[in-house]
Amino acid sequence: MVDVAFAIDPAGEVLAIMPGVAVAGDADSMACYAHVGQHGSCNLAGIMACLYRGAVYLEFKDLLGELIRIGYDVNVVPFGYIELQDYRAVRREGLNYAKG
Repeated sequence: MVDVAFAIDPAGEVLAIMPGVAVAGDADSMACYAHVGQHGSCNLAGIMACLYRGAVYLEFKDLLGELIRIGYDVNVVPFGYIELQDYRAVRREGLNYAKG
């Protein structure tokens, strides 16, 4: 099961943020997913700079459905800068595990 927080940018684009999934060998980066572009990476500073806000169910339900259809077992978690920052240790642990 993967924790996913849904956010929306000022233009109305919804982003699924996977705060516990490290990418790019960097504990400050986390996996994300969007309708356009699909898988990618993002970091807390970039999310804050773009003024993302938490998405409500009606805004993220289509993206949630897409994640489920492609095989994700999703656990929806609240979106918040503090909460995303708390996952840094989890990402670091995952990177250390991947290194063996």
